[in-house]
Amino acid sequence: MKFKSPVYSQVSGSIGGLTYAHTAGMMYARARSTPVNPNTTRQLGVRGAVTALAARWNQVLTQAQRDGWIAYAAASPITNKLGDPLTLSGQQMYIRCNAIRAQVTAWTSDFTTPVVFALVDDAPTTPGLAVGISSMAAFGVTAGVIGFSANLAAPMADDGDLVVQIGQLVSGGRSYYRGPYQLGFTAAVASAATSAVATPDTADPEVYWAGVVPSAGDFVAWRGRILYDDGRIGPAIRAISEMV
Repeated sequence: MKFKSPVYSQVSGSIGGLTYAHTAGMMYARARSTPVNPNTTRQLGVRGAVTALAARWNQVLTQAQRDGWIAYAAASPITNKLGDPLTLSGQQMYIRCNAIRAQVTAWTSDFTTPVVFALVDDAPTTPGLAVGISSMAAFGVTAGVIGFSANLAAPMADDGDLVVQIGQLVSGGRSYYRGPYQLGFTAAVASAATSAVATPDTADPEVYWAGVVPSAGDFVAWRGRILYDDGRIGPAIRAISEMV
């Protein structure tokens, strides 16, 4: 549980059955537990991407490129889960914008041509984030086809992609799903567009998500966001949808 305190600016440690901690810009409390490290394939993939990007920041990027990300991060605060503005470091912003690109390989709708997202080492020159998604819905499963439609909060300011990550099948009474997610598909979205629609074929689970092909009546967790070609990434929208 994340919270704000009128008394403490930082708090950490365990008292009774609760553990208190803080991250950049917020504090939270959770039930005390003994941590485990299952090392799932997805977890290893995420950790590997973040580790590789941190090394790339130090060993590959030039100082001019790092300065560009520092300036971009300073001019482009994000909103944390409590609704407060949060300014990331240049390295944090570089990793945030590139992690999803490092983790996934997308495919065209007929699964014949892989589309690999290139890493963006040069910081965006335009401050701010990619456009958000005002509403997004999953629709229909017919012969293994699942579709997504997204309405954008504003017109696209650059060419980019709608990226949809798929979670696991969940129970119908569940209202929140934290993860894990992996790539479902991407759909190119042109500059000035205000919506995007994609209907990829899920018949081949080897190139879709973890062998899970939903049927009518299943509940699927998913999240979507917009990536601009210049590296800017938008806020995520997530939901659990029943396939009909």
